[in-house]
Amino acid sequence: MLGAWRTVDVVKSIDEFTLDKKTNARGARITAITFQDNGRTDDMMRLWSGDVLMDLTRYEALKMVVKAIDGEDYLFVESGGFSTRNPKGWQSPLYVMKRRTK
Repeated sequence: MLGAWRTVDVVKSIDEFTLDKKTNARGARITAITFQDNGRTDDMMRLWSGDVLMDLTRYEALKMVVKAIDGEDYLFVESGGFSTRNPKGWQSPLYVMKRRTK
């Protein structure tokens, strides 16, 4: 997880992301992030622990999953938007981030 990541796409599920499809990260709230030691990031309002990114500005705990695809690391992060107004079964879209540096 440590290192710099940049957002390359937004998808509904991990399985929806493929390298042969044109990506579109337009509208992503998190366009880049650097995970540092001790749960810190390059944004003091975002902290992380294990597989959870805590967005303190929106009071959200966002699930994260790292997946290797064709030898490259990709990080899938829930985009948030949790609300009681969402329909039953609603799932948070995922930001797809590609590792820039370790």
